[in-house]
Amino acid sequence: MASERTMTFEEYVSRRLKPVRLLLTMLNKELQYSGDEQIVMSRDELENIIDTLEIFFEEYAHASKQAKSSRRAPVAEVPAYPAEKKPALKSVA
Repeated sequence: MASERTMTFEEYVSRRLKPVRLLLTMLNKELQYSGDEQIVMSRDELENIIDTLEIFFEEYAHASKQAKSSRRAPVAEVPAYPAEKKPALKSVA
């Protein structure tokens, strides 16, 4: 069985920043390619942007609290997100 991986707080934050970086790239491209003063965006796109940022901030706050409470700082045990599913045991009848 795979054991839970322990990573530093910096590794965790760097890993969780990837979706935020992609989001920033998308927004910068929207600004770059729009010639108008206004940018039109669908409600779904805006909701996805908000969700991405909310997830990052929630995970960061949780990991930050965990890192501060850990006496082995700066190393904190951070579970993978989304939680890895362990395979169900098969019963043999």
